[in-house]
Amino acid sequence: MSLFDDITTRGNYPCPWCGEDNDAATPIKEPNAVPKAGDIALCATCARPSIYQGHGKPRKPTENEWRDINADHSITKARQAIFMSNHGNVKYRDMDVTVTDDDA
Repeated sequence: MSLFDDITTRGNYPCPWCGEDNDAATPIKEPNAVPKAGDIALCATCARPSIYQGHGKPRKPTENEWRDINADHSITKARQAIFMSNHGNVKYRDMDVTVTDDDA
């Protein structure tokens, strides 16, 4: 079973940061989970977090949500993995995650 066996279609909403279409979600902590209001999403293009709303369309996090997101080690690691998988070639970068290349 791969990580992506549990992909759930969730509309075709653009990332509120970079505008990239995100048409599916992969649950990380709960197998077979379907995104619901308040859940955190990470864009596979820019690695920035967004928050699902009741109608499904994601929004940018509030200041308090940012603090919680940055305090969650698993989210930080997932964001770093997205940065690294994109070889640092993401559309936008924010300063809340520092990514280092051990091969440099």
